[in-house]
Amino acid sequence: MTSPIGSRPGLAAGAYDPLARIKTLDAMKIDMQAISPSPILLFYWEDAAVAAHFSRRQNEAIQDVVKKHPNRFIGFGSVPLQSIEDSIAIAKEAKSMGLKGLEIGNAVGEKPLDAPVFEPFFQAAQELELLLFIPHSAVKGS
Repeated sequence: MTSPIGSRPGLAAGAYDPLARIKTLDAMKIDMQAISPSPILLFYWEDAAVAAHFSRRQNEAIQDVVKKHPNRFIGFGSVPLQSIEDSIAIAKEAKSMGLKGLEIGNAVGEKPLDAPVFEPFFQAAQELELLLFIPHSAVKGS
């Protein structure tokens, strides 16, 4: 038997099926949830152009779910932080499509987020009023 598109063995349906997730949210009495990529899908180890491609596809897919269920989900996208120029461009695209924030890791390779190279990205995110989410599993040493 094959798994549905977008699923992986061992994941509950709520990890990839919005209607299943809504049922889970209802059971937990949660009205709204932010959805974002899994930290492994930030693609920081990949070539910047490849990571940019996947960021754009993920952002579109997340916003598609949000558009179908606007009263239940808000969307957080991703950006390829190994390219600040691409990250800023994709952050602008994310904002224009309606995403409310971005998920980022706490480092890109050996560069921690407080490295000066990231300052233009943080300035752009602030100007765009995008929330930044750093999941616990993306924090080194966790």
